[in-house]
Amino acid sequence: MSQLTKGTKVDDYVIDALVGVGGMGAVYRAVHKASGETVALKFLLRTGLDDEEQLLAARRFRDEGAAALRIKSPHLVELKATGDSAEFGPYLVLEYLSGRTLRSVLEAEGPMSPQEAYSLVAEPLLSALAHLHEAGIVHRDVKPENLFAGPDGPFKLGDLGLAAFEGREAATKTGLIVGSPGYIAPERLTSTAAATPAADCFSAAIVVCEALTGRHPQERL
Repeated sequence: MSQLTKGTKVDDYVIDALVGVGGMGAVYRAVHKASGETVALKFLLRTGLDDEEQLLAARRFRDEGAAALRIKSPHLVELKATGDSAEFGPYLVLEYLSGRTLRSVLEAEGPMSPQEAYSLVAEPLLSALAHLHEAGIVHRDVKPENLFAGPDGPFKLGDLGLAAFEGREAATKTGLIVGSPGYIAPERLTSTAAATPAADCFSAAIVVCEALTGRHPQERL
């Protein structure tokens, strides 16, 4: 998918600006034509993928939407709807946030006080994970880049692109270690066992440590 430009129409939405690009997706700020509501549209990137990889990526992308629609939590980035444009492919309609992540906040402002780390990061993150785990979903990619500054202060957990849940096994390549280096629980690096809620909690502990110290635990202080 080529980069969308300001004014491009995607079904009921009009693209305003590119917000960010990740490993598999691009996020745009957009406006709903009828209501005027500002939202974020996430599209699948297919550059550099062969036909089989494109099918796998598209399936995972749609699975992400299906998983997010199952959960309602004030500490998860809200998925409002899903769509599939004939011209631009599948997309997710998400609540629009500032785009500031915990990573960018820590880089700009340094470590948080214990009170801030608890109220802005630890409590909302663990609450979001509890809702996911109760629904049988393991996030598998908890990291500062996937925590987004919410409008009322606490960060919200987003990006279920790597989440594991019942019915998704066929969309995951056998033997593939899923997650981000530095945040994957040790047992997932040495075992073929499925990811568990405990692995998400391990990643969350590293994130909270970074919020408190401004450094990854493996870095020298």
